[in-house]
Amino acid sequence: MTQRSHIGTQRESFSRAVNVRPSGALLLHAVLFAVLAAWSWLKWADPVVDFGRELYVPWQLTQGKVLYRDIESLYGPLSPYINALWMRLFGVSLLTLVICNLAVLAATVVGVHMLVRRSTDALTASVASVTLLVVSGFRQIDGTGNYNFVTPYAHEATHGIGMSVGLLLAWHAALTSGRARYSAVAGLLFGSVLMTKPEILLAATVAVGASLLIAVTYNVTEPRNVRRILPVFACAAVVPPSLFAAYLAQHMTLTAAFEDVLRAVTAPLNRSIATNRFYVAGMGLDQPGTNAARMLLEFGAFLGFAAGLIAVCWTGWRGKFHRLVAELGRPIVLVAAVLPWLLGMARALPLIVLSTLATVIVLLSRRRDNPEQRRRLLLLVMWTVYALTLLAKVGLNARLEHYGFYLSLPAVTVLVIALCWVIPEILNERLAPVAIGEFRVLAAMACGAALLPLLVTSNTGYRGRTTVIGSGGDRFYANTAAPESQAAELPATLEVIRSVASPGDMLAVIPEGVMVNYLTRLESPLRVVNFMPPELAIFGEDELLRPIERARPRFVLYVHRNTWEYGYQLFGTDERYGARTLRWIIQHYRPIRTIGERPLEPTGHGTVLFERTLGAPS
Repeated sequence: MTQRSHIGTQRESFSRAVNVRPSGALLLHAVLFAVLAAWSWLKWADPVVDFGRELYVPWQLTQGKVLYRDIESLYGPLSPYINALWMRLFGVSLLTLVICNLAVLAATVVGVHMLVRRSTDALTASVASVTLLVVSGFRQIDGTGNYNFVTPYAHEATHGIGMSVGLLLAWHAALTSGRARYSAVAGLLFGSVLMTKPEILLAATVAVGASLLIAVTYNVTEPRNVRRILPVFACAAVVPPSLFAAYLAQHMTLTAAFEDVLRAVTAPLNRSIATNRFYVAGMGLDQPGTNAARMLLEFGAFLGFAAGLIAVCWTGWRGKFHRLVAELGRPIVLVAAVLPWLLGMARALPLIVLSTLATVIVLLSRRRDNPEQRRRLLLLVMWTVYALTLLAKVGLNARLEHYGFYLSLPAVTVLVIALCWVIPEILNERLAPVAIGEFRVLAAMACGAALLPLLVTSNTGYRGRTTVIGSGGDRFYANTAAPESQAAELPATLEVIRSVASPGDMLAVIPEGVMVNYLTRLESPLRVVNFMPPELAIFGEDELLRPIERARPRFVLYVHRNTWEYGYQLFGTDERYGARTLRWIIQHYRPIRTIGERPLEPTGHGTVLFERTLGAPS
């Protein structure tokens, strides 16, 4: 047997060492999906922060409002109009978005499973998609909700991720087959991603560009295929934003319509947001040396764990020593897998993804004589590049909590791929197939064990959500004891507003809390419905005050909302943030009900409902 045929035999045995039946994988995912959904049912959303906007805006679009003309948005137009479509088809309710978002999550899980399965194997794909479900699907590991796929703080994040997975699959099919129809699908999806969030658009662009370069460099595709698919891709990519621009141009100038459609392209150009303390700290650039050292330390922990796992499975050891290590090593390795995650091993994700990418490119360069493996590795390169680019927004502060539910999602699957497939692929020529199979089983078990702390933390979050907010299809549960939560005061606030307001009254909620508008079905006069520091940086305070001055709504609700993480004092107490607006409101409105203690003071909490004074113009 030649050396080449010997390696080929080992590689075939390695891929079949651990068999996962499709029916078993489907059953596992379906049961896990159902259990997690039932376990966390209606306990995903935050009553004040962010998600109210995700309900209010599509509801208003169903009432005839036009995005950017009547209601502003930081992002592209795709997600608000998708959600408005769901509400038109199935009714205006939180439950409508929940059901549709569950479908988006299921499609994303299926897409990631297909992508990983086509680039690696069934075991790796199953572990990766199960990890995705636990890490990003329903989890509740943050003080506030909204950082999950069911009630995301911004639907542009979840819609963008889901469409990116489809984009990469279609683009890979176009590259490897040269068929124009796959390129057309990829182009349409790319044009749709263009109307979501900047970081998702950047990641998709880099992944598509890098895959094209690598495919040509390593002869994965023929130049004639590239000449065939690129024009089709470009033409198809123009269609979705052009259709949205044509619709918006009926309500504004064509130039303004295209500028609004391209918000995901132009938003990063605002330097005041990029330099804000909140985003600087979010990237870990507030303490770059400390954060870089922590990243290196945790990457070393990952390498140490991988080395320990290899040592346990190394077949060169014989006799009692090997048996002792084998018996003691397995539980030790599994325990060691959990500890780094508890210590924040996610910080090492950029280095893990970068090293995996370098390794996959080396493997690709060595498979020049195997077209099928080169095609599979190209798909893996695309996904890894996408994951690495998406991590740029968190930089030295990669994490699973907060924005990590989507920014770290691809990277977490790459970590699974590294343990369950890339490392075994490297060891394929040195370890017997049975040892590699043992390594992969232990790696899969370690990934499962590492998810347990997330489930425990999520369970704590679910148990704390006992306050009922809303009713009927808008019912959900909130945590009354969570720091910075307004859930304790919100039911009383809603009751007061319903007792004094009449149908057709307008209510302005400042600076954040448009969930109140949605639950009471009272229209807001504000174009910028949430006015947190990012909106202040982009639109300016006049964009908040002018609509109130012009519309003179009957009610204004002030919600105590700390903004210390942005470097601002409480809204209205900081001359840089809302002081002029609050002074105007106090001059023209009178407080009629206070819920909570000293809401207008930095140390207080709760809400204040103002009513327009008698004689003030309506």
